[in-house]
Amino acid sequence: MRVSATIPQSELRDFGDLLHEIVRDTRRDMASAVEQAAVFFCQSAAKASPQAKAKRPVQANPNRTGRGKTARGAKYRYRVYSQGRPWRWFYTDDRMHAGRKIGYAGALKNSWRAMIPKISRKSSSALTGSSANNRRWLSAISARVGNAPDAPFREMTNRLSYLFDVTPQIHETALTKAYNRMNKQLELRRKAMEAAWRR
Repeated sequence: MRVSATIPQSELRDFGDLLHEIVRDTRRDMASAVEQAAVFFCQSAAKASPQAKAKRPVQANPNRTGRGKTARGAKYRYRVYSQGRPWRWFYTDDRMHAGRKIGYAGALKNSWRAMIPKISRKSSSALTGSSANNRRWLSAISARVGNAPDAPFREMTNRLSYLFDVTPQIHETALTKAYNRMNKQLELRRKAMEAAWRR
């Protein structure tokens, strides 16, 4: 199962305009600016992704009408996210069911953190949760890097199948926060240059 999301072209144009302003006003090369923007995007996506607990939260089964471990009989249920398939409810009479343990807790947040060294040799980010040790999920992320002076780019792919179930607007949230951080850096740089010029 593959799910993709599209960022409005107007937002991408605004970000592109900002990058050109940074290059023009700070004498920073475009490849460096693109790299920094991509790192900020991943950092923002990681921060916006919830940290999964060690065990899946359990709740009373609202559909219970009888007995057994089915949707109509079980006392409890908990939600299960699995790579490559839609999320589902698991029903049980055991509130402490062993299946509640999450083998890759934190994989969603860590997927963005692990992306950072793939797009930047200067940056890294520590992984957390049980997924920091059990890293089979790493195959779900990939990146392509281009540093040509006339057309640098960072292409990041996150194929965790439950990405948009848990964080449906993560792409726009991360882009907005990355834009704001880059813009803030530009403003501070401009102020520093103006102060130096007045001396």
